[in-house]
Amino acid sequence: MSKFFDFLKRTENIFLIIALTFGLIFCFINLPFAASDESSHFIKIYNFTEGSINFQKYTVNNKTYTAAVMPKNLYDIIAYYESVRYDKLKIKSSDITKNLVVKIDKKNLLPVVYIPTSYTICSYLPEFLIFTFFKIFNLPILVIFYALRLISLLFYILLTYFAIKIIPVKKWLLMMCATLPTIIYLAASVSSDGILAGFCFLFTAYVLNLAFNKNIKKIELKHILIFTFLILYITICKYPYSFLVFLFFSIPKEKFENFRLYLKNFILILLLLFVYILANVLYFLFISKGLSHINENIEPFQNMLNILINNPINFFNAVIFDLQHVVPYIMQSVATFGWQEVYLLPRISFIYMVFLAMSAFQNEKDGPYYLDISVKNKLIYLSVFCGFIFITLLTCYLLFSYKGEIGIRNMQGRYLIPVLPLIFLCFSSKNYFKTKIFKYVSIIYILFVYFVSSIVILNNYYII
Repeated sequence: MSKFFDFLKRTENIFLIIALTFGLIFCFINLPFAASDESSHFIKIYNFTEGSINFQKYTVNNKTYTAAVMPKNLYDIIAYYESVRYDKLKIKSSDITKNLVVKIDKKNLLPVVYIPTSYTICSYLPEFLIFTFFKIFNLPILVIFYALRLISLLFYILLTYFAIKIIPVKKWLLMMCATLPTIIYLAASVSSDGILAGFCFLFTAYVLNLAFNKNIKKIELKHILIFTFLILYITICKYPYSFLVFLFFSIPKEKFENFRLYLKNFILILLLLFVYILANVLYFLFISKGLSHINENIEPFQNMLNILINNPINFFNAVIFDLQHVVPYIMQSVATFGWQEVYLLPRISFIYMVFLAMSAFQNEKDGPYYLDISVKNKLIYLSVFCGFIFITLLTCYLLFSYKGEIGIRNMQGRYLIPVLPLIFLCFSSKNYFKTKIFKYVSIIYILFVYFVSSIVILNNYYII
């Protein structure tokens, strides 16, 4: 028993128990294909396993759309569970178990018009490998589906476990951000959100380790290579998060041989990211030329790009209008499920955020680390957080704006989770408090939120 309590003394182990327990619960109680864009992600991964790197084109009524050629029975299963969610119906567990025997039938194919994600194989690497392996044995569709959910969850837990382990300060803060029910729910779904968030947490923790760890006297080539790999992988997964690269400036320049090398490393990394993003955008413009959007109300990307260039004031007006929703977005990141139609009471999310803010003030001095976060670093964290919001709003403006409408659509609280620790690091103060009671109470509240979340999910999708 004493060994177990010693195990629980480490913050990363507490995260492991909470994330694994409730991640597994979410993985299996959540309705198939109920998470945001889960069907599109599943189809995208399937296409990767079939050798397709983006999408097929399908022309109907003189309009060409993005599409995928897929087995009809695979489409039927996806359409069934999506209709259950969309029509707000409830099912029995037997409505899932009866489909556990249905295997992929490639003899009967059909083109399916859908909105493909722009992600690469890197965004789904663990899921892609599992899907490819399971297809060899022709396992049932839902068995593969749940296996993808499971590997996504485990990979997120692995990345985040090491992030909490190596972060030199504010471990409890990172743990509470990483155990937000929304991100555990997304990690336990077929998507790229879990992998992306895990890499962002790991990158942030690694940069803080370079900045505050007294044992790291000098930044060496291996540190720069790891930094570059992590931020490049994050950029490949979803490029707005490339703004995290500016955390580089939180590393003391005294840890470099000279100021010239300090700037040279940053400029080279920034140039690498810029080249990738530019190539990716140009490629997207090339392959999407002449395509129609499924939602005819949405202005084409090329048109929005011209509007932005010719009338940037329109975009800034939209940003100003949307800034009023920043606090609701942050609150939404706590416990929102499905396609944002399933959520907890606002007061529950608010109390969780209070615990998050309090964790920024907790004294967790553990090892040979600098504890105080300077005003300069706080400004860097705040700038990166705000810069990310700006880039994300710009992306949503270009991709999801309705014709003739001034506003920004599709901005969601879940997008903020990977960068959420940065805003709370700004609350760090010299006036710390150190008490085990805070940790005990916060754990109890986290468990309470997960219990309520599980009940809400079950009640929303199943006949109980």
